[in-house]
Amino acid sequence: MRVHKSIIWAVRVGFAGWITFELLNLSGVLHYTLDFTWLGLVVTSTGIFGIIELVSWGLRKSTGTGLPWPAYVIAYFGTSWDVLGDVVHWYSTYNWYDQAAHFFGGASLGIIAVMVLWRLEFAGKIHLPRWMLNIAALGVANFVGILYELEEYFEDVINFTNRLGSATDTANDIFLNVVGALTTIVIASMYVASLQRKKSH
Repeated sequence: MRVHKSIIWAVRVGFAGWITFELLNLSGVLHYTLDFTWLGLVVTSTGIFGIIELVSWGLRKSTGTGLPWPAYVIAYFGTSWDVLGDVVHWYSTYNWYDQAAHFFGGASLGIIAVMVLWRLEFAGKIHLPRWMLNIAALGVANFVGILYELEEYFEDVINFTNRLGSATDTANDIFLNVVGALTTIVIASMYVASLQRKKSH
């Protein structure tokens, strides 16, 4: 248990490090170049960290325990993938990097949504069939993915940039988010089903 708390705090320090680095560049103290914008990175990193902490707090209030440490690690991995792709220019160097980012982003959102909903169901806070919980998890994951696309849109409107890209690119991003989320939800469901079969024998 102590190790789990240490991992969560290490992830929090990592998030604080990324956000501080981004803010220093946004304010002009540091002068690293990147493929997109510092504002976009600050909004994304702060948003992900804030959502994770808020969801964990809500779970702790309703079930007695917060998000498990793997959820924090997954969220940090996804954020780091995005930041490094921007700062090291992997987005502009490798065509597949952006697609992988959206797939793994959707996959991360999917598994975290599953963790939250299954935890609530296990604690007796919600009473729905497992398949309905999975559909809800898919919906939550895709909703957050759409929020990311909207952030790009509003940033383009305000700063006259082109982060959103073409309509085809946006549709491709959303599609990969859906596929990523669906993949992890199906894998998680199959894993739990296999455990239940083993217990019944």
